[in-house]
Amino acid sequence: MRAIVGAFALILGLISPLGALEIEEQRHYPGAAQGRELRILSTADIVVFHPLIEAFQERNPQLSIHYVVAGSTDVFRALQDEPARFDLAI
Repeated sequence: MRAIVGAFALILGLISPLGALEIEEQRHYPGAAQGRELRILSTADIVVFHPLIEAFQERNPQLSIHYVVAGSTDVFRALQDEPARFDLAI
């Protein structure tokens, strides 16, 4: 029975898309200038960093901020597979 469950898990792992980032939560903080965006990938909930992001944006109003929350395994994979996709990982 364990062999069947193990084989099934392996098959599902091979079928799932590689490099697919499972986003748990995300928020866009628009800035004054278009085209300038800081892309953040994090394992921390938005409510934790929301005050810091707003304070940062007060000092840097020209920047938009896109904050994405994912699990630690997904963050690791995203940084290995597509490092240019995000500017900062927390």
